[in-house]
Amino acid sequence: MNSSYGPFDTRVGVLQRAANFADLIVRHRLDTQMLRLWGARSINDSYGDPTGSGVGGTGGVQMLEARKGDIARSVSVIARKAGMVEESRKGQTSFQLDIEDFLDPTGGGSIGDFGPDEEVFFVRLQERRSGRWLANPAGAAIDPNLPLRGPIAVVMNPYSYGGVVAAISFEGTAPSNTGCTAGAAPVLDETQQVPTPMIISLPWSVTGGLIRNKEGAATLLMGYGLGRPMVEIAAGEALEIPFPGGAQQIVLARTTGAGGADFYADFTLARQAGF
Repeated sequence: MNSSYGPFDTRVGVLQRAANFADLIVRHRLDTQMLRLWGARSINDSYGDPTGSGVGGTGGVQMLEARKGDIARSVSVIARKAGMVEESRKGQTSFQLDIEDFLDPTGGGSIGDFGPDEEVFFVRLQERRSGRWLANPAGAAIDPNLPLRGPIAVVMNPYSYGGVVAAISFEGTAPSNTGCTAGAAPVLDETQQVPTPMIISLPWSVTGGLIRNKEGAATLLMGYGLGRPMVEIAAGEALEIPFPGGAQQIVLARTTGAGGADFYADFTLARQAGF
């Protein structure tokens, strides 16, 4: 079943994470024919740089592509036959990869600027429906052909998955000009003529943490997920977060003004069943 939030709610789950191996899955949605996995080393690069957002990310790189119901694998995973066991994955599409397959072996910079396997990385999904990949129309006023993708999923390093709790931190820039306001749910424009807020999916439930607004003057907006009202974090202030109901998603944006709003996030996570 499709969510009412459309492609903005097509998220990746982490089924398994081990040294030089990540098994990422997505549950099937109506009308989806194929899926592309996009990845990046930083949260800003994963988000990209829609006109007016002020984020300045690259948008990441396309890593793997899979037909609905298939398992797509990167070259090292195929060579090692990692994860190639007979099992039922009914209702799921999978991406199995070694992040180091996406490094430049010459040392001259990496494809998509990924780091080594010990680092956190970020992924998003793009869907193909009715024979076309979801993107801005070629004739859009701004950002024509910009891929339309789901939330930014955080993939922790392999050592973080060895216990039942984990700590994670990252920083980035919340986008400007999204139309989001305090006390209202995030604004989602499927034409991307208004930048979307930064939607971040965390691998486990958050039990505590904080988000700090690093800006000297701008106000940051934070929501606990799509459909929930956003709250303000004043310039230079931090919001300590006892997440309600074990939330796994946050949404960030700047209130007004250009240039985005820099933030720092630090969370304690607890393992739960499913994704």
